[in-house]
Amino acid sequence: MLEKLYELGYFNYQKFLLDNQVKLGIKSNDIIIFTKVLDNYPKTKKIKISEIKSQTGLSLNDIEKSLAKLMELDFYEIYIKYNEGIGEECIKVTPFFQKISELFTEKPTEIKELIKTDNEVNNHEVYAIIELLQSKLNRILTSLELEKVSVLSDEGVTYQDVLKAINSLNKKAKVISLKNIDIELASIFKQKYD
Repeated sequence: MLEKLYELGYFNYQKFLLDNQVKLGIKSNDIIIFTKVLDNYPKTKKIKISEIKSQTGLSLNDIEKSLAKLMELDFYEIYIKYNEGIGEECIKVTPFFQKISELFTEKPTEIKELIKTDNEVNNHEVYAIIELLQSKLNRILTSLELEKVSVLSDEGVTYQDVLKAINSLNKKAKVISLKNIDIELASIFKQKYD
C-alpha cells in the first residue's frame, strides 16, 4: 500500500525518514542519499552515484558507504535486468516499504501524518520553490532550509517572489544563498507594502 502511495506521489518519505531516523538506524547522510534515490527511482530504477554526488555535494566515499549501509539495512536490493543479452544493474525499493509497513503495524495512527492531503498535492508551490532553490544553489537543501521554505510559503511567499529575489541578486552580483534570498525577499515585501 505504501509503495503504491509513493508511486502516486502521496507518501511523504522525507518526513518519514527524518521522524524515524533512530528506529531505522540511519544518519543524516543516509537520509539525504536515500531521499535522492527515492526521488530518482521512478524515472530510472537505478542508482547513479555521480548524480547523487553532484546533487548533494557529499564525497564519493561517503555516498558509497551510505549506499552499502542502506543495502545491508534492506532499504533496497540490486538485481540484474537483461536487455538483448546485456545485463544492467537496477534496484528495487520494495524492501524499504516492507520495512516501514512493519513500523506502521506498531503505530498505525502515524500513517495519516505521512499521507499528503489533496490540498498538499495540488499545492505545488512549495515543491516548485524547493526545486528552484536546489537548482540555483546546485545542491540538495538541508532539513533546516526545507523548514525555512515551508515557513516562507506559510507566510505567503510564492515561487514568483523567490524567482524575483534570485534575479535581483543576480543583477546585484551577490552570492545566491538562502540567507541572501531571505534578505532580498524582505526588501521586496517591504517595497510591496510601503
